[in-house]
Amino acid sequence: MIIVTNKTSKPVRCAAIEFVPGENKFNDADLSPGKLAQVKNHPSLKHVSVEDRAVESKAKGAK
Repeated sequence: MIIVTNKTSKPVRCAAIEFVPGENKFNDADLSPGKLAQVKNHPSLKHVSVEDRAVESKAKGAK
């Protein structure tokens, strides 16, 4: 599972995904290497990979 944290108080759009404020959870397969690279380079987003578990994403534009 990948958790992307939006540190702002407003939604952030990056890699064709809208990240809501706070934590946005994704399955590993939901973010391609290209999208993950864009997220890693965005100043308002922080990501971590954690133990693989199935999740339902709240972010718009994810698989």
